[in-house]
Amino acid sequence: MLQFLVLTSTIKYLGGSNTQAYRRVADAASVLYEVEFANAVLVVLVHWFILYLPSPNPNALEFVSIVMHIFNVIFFVFDFFVNDLPIRPFSTVWQLLFAIIYAYFAWVFYSFTGL
Repeated sequence: MLQFLVLTSTIKYLGGSNTQAYRRVADAASVLYEVEFANAVLVVLVHWFILYLPSPNPNALEFVSIVMHIFNVIFFVFDFFVNDLPIRPFSTVWQLLFAIIYAYFAWVFYSFTGL
């Protein structure tokens, strides 16, 4: 949603959708969306299949946890289908690069802080 606001304000600033600058902004927003979508799916998979420990109490599943870890992906999927966004194979490079940099940063941070 934020990408849409940034993109539309940038289009207005640049004066239309036929410019080279608009195309660059649109491509950057598309790559950013694809990286965010892949990370949102990764967070859901890690949280619910690795970190989440079922409680014997059926009421222990909090609404906040559901909203934080499931609704994000639901909104991304809805946005993906409603806006008919293209899937670009080259964007996989950016997704992997982000994952590698994040994993390295997390490893270094854990090494120094123990958190």
